[in-house]
Amino acid sequence: MRIRFRLRTLIAGIIVAAVVLSLMLSWWTRPYALTGSYANGQRAWEQWEQRTLTLEIQHVKTIRWFPDGTLAFESRFALNGTKTYYAPNGDAVDDQREWATKYGGLITDTKEDADSVGPFKRLIWWWNGW
Repeated sequence: MRIRFRLRTLIAGIIVAAVVLSLMLSWWTRPYALTGSYANGQRAWEQWEQRTLTLEIQHVKTIRWFPDGTLAFESRFALNGTKTYYAPNGDAVDDQREWATKYGGLITDTKEDADSVGPFKRLIWWWNGW
């Protein structure tokens, strides 16, 4: 018995394979968040990352909060490394050194959350030789 492929079958197979591959790639490169908290349970930071097709990790965005829950710092790497610093009252601080001197000490003593592990972290570390 000989299997015969027709042109329609080949085209349909290529389309199905392309759709499956694009879904797998969009799943693989989706952003995910690593998180940390203060001792009082308040969220301290979020670091958004995504995997590349070459098994590297790209940082997308970092957000830090003061212990009372107000925004302290936001950095978006995708937008030319935009960094914004905030005072505890919510006002933006233009100078990074001024912010670090006045408010940087308020965001210490954090720990990474137990469930804060990037997907396939060990595979990526092994691949990149870490």
